[in-house]
Amino acid sequence: MKFEFLNKSVQYAFMNDEKYGEKGKKRVYGHVVNSATGEQLLQVGEAIADLQGDKLGTTVAITKEVVTSKNN
Repeated sequence: MKFEFLNKSVQYAFMNDEKYGEKGKKRVYGHVVNSATGEQLLQVGEAIADLQGDKLGTTVAITKEVVTSKNN
């Protein structure tokens, strides 16, 4: 099997009981460079949360790849 990178995105959960309730608000941001580290993703998420007056909940990095057989 062969994996071919397609794209990377990140999902942030923003927490603010007054604005979003207990479950918070999840947002997905696309076009993340493949070389972005976990620390960098967290820094961006914390900055966005701070600008919105929220707290950062979970951060999920999403990598999409195409899986093909070795023959292709």
